[in-house]
Amino acid sequence: MLLYINRVQYAPSLHLATSAFGARRAYLDTVPWRDLPTVKLSSVKDTLSLEDHGIKHTVELKATLCGDESPLSPSTDYAFLLHAVSGAKYLLGSNGDTQPTVLTELNAPSSAAEVSGMTLTVSLVSGNPLYLVSNI
Repeated sequence: MLLYINRVQYAPSLHLATSAFGARRAYLDTVPWRDLPTVKLSSVKDTLSLEDHGIKHTVELKATLCGDESPLSPSTDYAFLLHAVSGAKYLLGSNGDTQPTVLTELNAPSSAAEVSGMTLTVSLVSGNPLYLVSNI
């Protein structure tokens, strides 16, 4: 599954402690979401694989941030609220044991026509896919 995302928000995952999670849905309590400053559309891909111990989902978010610094602290675990162009909202991450891995890379293109800035890649390998957020 490939989704195009027009807004990415983040919050420390510890704020999800009072939220409820179903098999494919999340019901979020009050979470102090902050916007990530992105350029153009972001994308998220959910790849399914069958393994000996069950089904695994590999979810990967790719976004280009404005500027050359990331607002995310490397010492904090984050969850991401993704606003798809379809209007649906998805949650990447939870307050559980498995946390998303956040990687940043400074993109300095050779052509002035290409977008420069920080490339953000968030990946999560889990038994649960992206959660569809039902109450926001």
